[in-house]
Amino acid sequence: MKKFFQIQWAAALTFAEGIALFCFAGFVLISSVKSQSIESWETLIAEVFLYLLLAGSVIYISRGISNFRKRFFTPFLLIQLFIVIIGLPLLQDDQRLTQVLGSLVVLIALYALITGLIPVNRKKFL
Repeated sequence: MKKFFQIQWAAALTFAEGIALFCFAGFVLISSVKSQSIESWETLIAEVFLYLLLAGSVIYISRGISNFRKRFFTPFLLIQLFIVIIGLPLLQDDQRLTQVLGSLVVLIALYALITGLIPVNRKKFL
């Protein structure tokens, strides 16, 4: 079981999670423009910007974790918890792609949280 919960795997999956969030931001922007059902451009731009900011942060933090930098450990856990909170409403969306992406992101975030909280991995950063 120790081989399954490796911090390097969690960092790699978290990097993929960041890429998925970048893709989701593009999907939100394109699907909103194509459907022409934009109520407020400011809200759409803010939503896409926040997804891009979150994706960039996830990628940056995953790179720090993969290099075993101690200062990235707490932000790594916090951002994964934040992604779980953001991903749960995505599971209840009407579009199948959003549901699949939401479940993928939540599962990766839960795996990263569990992996980061295992004492063997936590001791590497303390």
